[in-house]
Amino acid sequence: MNTKIHTRLPWKWLLALLATMLLTACGGGGGGGDAGPVTSGGTTGGINSPGSPALLNVVSTSPADKATSVALNAPIHVTFNVKVEPATIISPASAFTIKEFLNGTNVAGTVAMDAAGTTAIFTPAASLAANTEYLGTVSTAVKNADGSTLTRDYTWTFTTEPPAVNFTYPASGGTAVAINTKIAAAFNTDIDSATVSATSFVVSAPGGAAVPGTVVYDEESRTALFAPSFNLTPSIIYTATVTTDVKDSRGNALTSNASWTFTTDTQSDTVKPVVSDFSPGHEVTGVQVNSPIKVTFSELMDPSTIDTGTFLISDDGGSHLSGRLVIDTANGVATFFPTNMLPNTRYHMVVTAGTKDLAGNVLDTGIAAEFVSFFETGSH
Repeated sequence: MNTKIHTRLPWKWLLALLATMLLTACGGGGGGGDAGPVTSGGTTGGINSPGSPALLNVVSTSPADKATSVALNAPIHVTFNVKVEPATIISPASAFTIKEFLNGTNVAGTVAMDAAGTTAIFTPAASLAANTEYLGTVSTAVKNADGSTLTRDYTWTFTTEPPAVNFTYPASGGTAVAINTKIAAAFNTDIDSATVSATSFVVSAPGGAAVPGTVVYDEESRTALFAPSFNLTPSIIYTATVTTDVKDSRGNALTSNASWTFTTDTQSDTVKPVVSDFSPGHEVTGVQVNSPIKVTFSELMDPSTIDTGTFLISDDGGSHLSGRLVIDTANGVATFFPTNMLPNTRYHMVVTAGTKDLAGNVLDTGIAAEFVSFFETGSH
C-alpha cells in the first residue's frame, strides 16, 4: 500500500508542474482578453496586449460615483487613462452629458479639455439644483488618438446638497455693525419667494422681542433681505434667524434653522459705495460677443437695487441688450451675461445712482449722474 503511494507522487508532481508551465506560457489563468477593470461607474474597458493601442478607460470622476452633499457649483470632471480627441467629446452634445436622474432633464453647459488632454470638464450654465440626484454619462462617441472608444457608455451618479444659507450680513459674531443696515441671508440655490416672509426671517433683540421690519427676496442674488423699520439700537447683540419654513423652488426645506448673532455699533454708515472694478475695461476693443460684463463695488450692495434698470448695456443707438443678471451678494459683484451682443459694435456700460449699499447709501458717481464705460466687440 505504501509502495504504491510513493511511486505515484512524482507523476502527480510532474503533471502539476507541467500544467503550471503551460498556463504561464499562455498568459496566466485570469479573465478573458475582453474583460477589463471595472470603473466606479461600472464601465468596463479592455486589457492591452504589448504593442497594441491603449484602450480608452475612465479612471476617475469628480464628483465621485454616488457622492452626496455635492456643492451646487462643484466642477464636474472626467479623467481618462490616455489623451482623448477633443473634437469627439466637446462638439457632440451627447458625448458628455449631465442629467437629472429622475426626470432625465439635460443640464445645459459646455465641455472643455484640460491642457494634458486627459480630463474633460463640464461647466453647467447655471448652478445645479439643491437636493437633486444627477446622472453623468460619457458615451462611446469619445475616442483617443488611435480611434479606440469605451466598450460601453460610462455612467455615474451624485447628489447635491440640500438648500442652505451660505452667506449672511452681518457675519455671525460680527461687531461694530452700522445701526442703519439691512440684514441679508443668501442661499445656495433658488428659493421660493413665497416662503420668505416676516415669520421665516426674523431679527430679535435681547430678550427675544422681534424687531419690526419688512422682508423681501431678491431672485438674481438668491438673497433674503430684512429691512428694520427703524435704526437698530446701538451696542447690543441681535439674533437673526432663517427658519425651515423657507423652501427652494422645488419644495425642499432647509434642514435646520440658520441663526447667527451680531453686535451693533453706535453710528450709522454714511459712506457711499463706488465702482471699484469692471470688465471689459474702458475703451477695450476686440471683446468676444459672449463675454460676461462684470462690475465690482467697493462694499456690499443691496442686491434688490441692482437690476437691468440700474445696470444696463446698450449700443450707440440706445438699444439695450437682453441677458441674464447674476449678483454675488457676498463679494459685491454684479455680472451680466448678454445673449445678443453683435460683432464689431460699440457698447455703453452704465451703472446708475439707483444702486445702493446695504445701509441705503447711493452709488458715488462723482460729478457724473451715473457710472459709464465703453467697449467694442471683435469679429466673433
